[in-house]
Amino acid sequence: MSQAINMDMDILKSMVSKLDELTKQNTFIDRRVRAKEFMLLLSIEKDKFYGLVDAGEIEQPIRLSKHDVFWYASYVKKKVEEHKSESVIVAHI
Repeated sequence: MSQAINMDMDILKSMVSKLDELTKQNTFIDRRVRAKEFMLLLSIEKDKFYGLVDAGEIEQPIRLSKHDVFWYASYVKKKVEEHKSESVIVAHI
C-alpha cells in the first residue's frame, strides 16, 4: 500500500514540476507596437519610416483588420537597437 502511495506522490510531483515549467514558458506576452510609437522609438519622421518599410528594411506590419495594424515589441526592440548602432557609426564618421 505504501509503495502505491509513494508512486502516486512521485507522479504528482512530476506533474506539478511539468506544470510549473509550462507556466514559466507562457508568461511572456509580446505586446503590440503601433506605427506612431515605432517612429518615436526610431526618432524618424513618417516619410522616412514608411520608406524603410517599402524598402524592406522594416518588415511589413501584422494586419488583423483595417485598423488593427502593429509590430511585436520584440521585433521593434531589435530594429531600434540596429538603428541606434547605425546612427552611432554615422555620427563618428
